[in-house]
Amino acid sequence: FAQAFRDFTEHSATDRWPSDHHDERARGQPKDGAFLLDSGGFCRRCAVKLLGLPSPRGWEGVGTKHEAALAAAWSLDNSIVVVSSDSGSVHCIWRQGDDISAVRVQWASHKMSL
Repeated sequence: FAQAFRDFTEHSATDRWPSDHHDERARGQPKDGAFLLDSGGFCRRCAVKLLGLPSPRGWEGVGTKHEAALAAAWSLDNSIVVVSSDSGSVHCIWRQGDDISAVRVQWASHKMSL
């Protein structure tokens, strides 16, 4: 899973799977969507679109991906959502009961490995 996740999140000029990718079904497809993990870390869904979820409020200064992450966190009680933007910023959003919080994650200067 870790290698597949790294491959999925690797940025390219097109952000699509290369035409020579080992999985023929993925070739040319966009590298886009959410990964949904259960509390045990098992990947329940990969590269899914999160559409039509209600959001508890707006979020100024962020894009569609962050708005969808906020709505996903709000839709699942006791959830944690991590979202990264193309600019490299990462936010962690969590819900407990009727409260929802978000914080921007500051990474160390070195690249993290999975």
